[in-house]
Amino acid sequence: MDDQKNSELLALQFLLSNRLLWLTIFLLDLVVLKLFLLKFLAKLFLYCGIGYLSLLALCFCGVLPRRYASTVTRTLFQLLWKSLSSVLRRRPQPKPVPIVRETCPASPLPVDLSRCQMLGTGMHSACVGQTSKFVLVARDSEGCMCPAARWDVRVQGPGGRPIYCQVTDEGDGTSAVCYTPLVSGEHTIAIAIDGAALPGTPLTLIAEPGEAIASRCSAEGSIHVVPCGGPLTFALLGRDRHNNSAHVSREALRIRLDHLHATPDGTIGRSPLETHPAVEVVEADPGQCSVFIQGPAQAGAYSLSIDLGGEAITGSPMTVHAVPQAVYDKLSDMRHGAQMEFNGRQLLAGAQSRKVRLIVQPGALHVATQKSLFRASSTLHILKIDTRLLLLLPADARDVQECVLFSPELAEPLRFKLEESLWCSALLNRAAHDLESHELGFGQKLAWMRRELRKRYTKLHPCRVAVRREHLIADSHAALAHLSPDELGAADFTVTFVGEEGADLGGLTKEWILLTTRSLFDPCTGLFVSDGQTIHPAVASAGAPGLPAPHLHLFRFAGRLAAKALCSELFIDAHFSRAMYKSILGRTVSIYDLEAADPMYFRNAVRYYLDNSIADIDPDLTFTTEDEDGQVIPLCRNGQKKRVTDANKCEYVDLLARYRLVTRVSDQLDSFIHGFHEVVPKAVVAPFTDTELELLLCGLPEVDVADLRDHTQYNACDQAHQVVVWLWECVAQLDQPTRKEFLQFVTGSSQVPLDGFTGLDPPFTVQLTRDAASALPRAHTCFNQLDLPQYESYQQLCDRILYAIRECSQGFGFA
Repeated sequence: MDDQKNSELLALQFLLSNRLLWLTIFLLDLVVLKLFLLKFLAKLFLYCGIGYLSLLALCFCGVLPRRYASTVTRTLFQLLWKSLSSVLRRRPQPKPVPIVRETCPASPLPVDLSRCQMLGTGMHSACVGQTSKFVLVARDSEGCMCPAARWDVRVQGPGGRPIYCQVTDEGDGTSAVCYTPLVSGEHTIAIAIDGAALPGTPLTLIAEPGEAIASRCSAEGSIHVVPCGGPLTFALLGRDRHNNSAHVSREALRIRLDHLHATPDGTIGRSPLETHPAVEVVEADPGQCSVFIQGPAQAGAYSLSIDLGGEAITGSPMTVHAVPQAVYDKLSDMRHGAQMEFNGRQLLAGAQSRKVRLIVQPGALHVATQKSLFRASSTLHILKIDTRLLLLLPADARDVQECVLFSPELAEPLRFKLEESLWCSALLNRAAHDLESHELGFGQKLAWMRRELRKRYTKLHPCRVAVRREHLIADSHAALAHLSPDELGAADFTVTFVGEEGADLGGLTKEWILLTTRSLFDPCTGLFVSDGQTIHPAVASAGAPGLPAPHLHLFRFAGRLAAKALCSELFIDAHFSRAMYKSILGRTVSIYDLEAADPMYFRNAVRYYLDNSIADIDPDLTFTTEDEDGQVIPLCRNGQKKRVTDANKCEYVDLLARYRLVTRVSDQLDSFIHGFHEVVPKAVVAPFTDTELELLLCGLPEVDVADLRDHTQYNACDQAHQVVVWLWECVAQLDQPTRKEFLQFVTGSSQVPLDGFTGLDPPFTVQLTRDAASALPRAHTCFNQLDLPQYESYQQLCDRILYAIRECSQGFGFA
């Protein structure tokens, strides 16, 4: 027994001695390391000192300029001063004092959902900008109050946009929820406690827009040319304080026309019309109304002022130029951008004058002296045409041929006597209107848009995306959901397809965006419907089966992904309806958009109303329609009481087209547009037309084989090689869908760049390989390169090409 105890003691002493030995060795290592570091620092300071003294010696000897010594000395002193300052200012940081809140103690007992309730108002309706508040009461199984920390309240606005809300303890065991909606529309309030949803939730709250204010409202267009006594129409956009679409009150709207004339002192005078013009305001959509005004009967220039609640709206006053009907017809028949010349005399001081010629071009007005037999013409003025340039008639002049030209570029107005003063004035104003709407060509607008996007997203944000091909929508939505709009716009994607090899140098990103948008916009998914050529949001998208997320979240995701493709100069494999493109641009749809989207309904309903008398069709027809469930939907305010007549049936069919294309899918459209403009602001795409926007998103519609062949580069061969000749003969025989499959096989995208294949970067490349003639062609989508074996016949090449593009067009490593 004693021997066993002695052996245990010896073993314990051995272990302790070993640990002490290891500890001693560790401490010695630390001392040696410290001495080594001190020795290294000493040598470093010594070498630096020797180098500094050598530099001073070289500078004072004249070998080096003396400014080197002063610069190095100043830099050293600055570094020493900063180091000493940081050491002297360093103070010990005070320990944070924990904040103790007086709340009810957290109950470990489970909550009793039957004892949970909501109290107060503001749970079902609210006004934008006003704070809604309601009280939550919850008790556990023993009747104790549950604190606010156990509540989970989430508020989502239109399109699934999260809204901040605050949950606080009231002190009496209840919890208060406060939030302020700033976006009008439907809000969803989800309430849970300890992970369990409260009975009766989620709630649906409708946030009504606020009152329209003048500083937010705007009128489309700033200059108009109308025939004398003819109608003047423009759109008025109503917005509340938070920029939501708001109703414009007709009673608060004041519209006034003033006649503009030249005064003797060389300024622009205003005189109100004796009779006010007839004004009709028709509200089409919430926040947008059409204003119809009877134009002035007398030719001349007029100022149209629009006030809302005593304050001028944005874009007011507008300029209206009335011309005789004959001049207006002549102006309408003339092609856009034409150049016209007018001969006349410029009236100078002292009853003097000189012959001049006015040349009106799309962007500028040239005033030059007329050519004579002995003297060439010379340019007197070159004025840039804009909406501030006016050619006016003096109010007290009996001779309508005398006119005055005002421009911000002139120190004082110019007076002319022209035989065609009305025609010249109308042409100038039409040129200003055209510049306002069509200032740039497509190429210039495209370059401007890309410049704006590069300025907005200057620094790239690395982003890795891993997706499964069988779950593209779900994985892509989950990967991008956490990115902010700025992060998504600047994202530099590195895409990985799960279970596949490959490094993304651009090709996988192109393929991922193409395949994801193709799946997302596929009518089989249930979010969109197709007419065979274009797609439009589905009315019943909320009930589509198998969606990986709420349908409005997916519409917002679709808009964000389409905008990201536009930022990355990539294309999507979907063509939207005209109404969708116009909605993205903020334009109003028309009955012709309905004809393109639903030609059968257009023929059976819209065209039938337009071609026949309403009294013969249905004398009791009102401004209403029916939805898919048979419920009556008013098309405008008090539409049930407003009857359709032959006089207003054009307005009725316009509202009918707007309802079928926009209103009944407004939630889906708003979510898509909201997601799109999060990444690409509306102002960046505003200059484009709906057709141009389709080109931006989808590229050119057809694959031009000649253009592709002319911009192809070759490796290990040339264009005259027999295999290359066979390749282009084979591609030329393909139809357009198969050509797009061939393009996707090589480049990863089936869409053609906007400027043709000259804009394909990297360029399309063909390379001959030494693979066996039985091998399939290979593609490197990152480099837009096609590797071709040296096939033995034309038929063999065609068979291999067709097999590759139909069976191996997706995935990495196909051969």
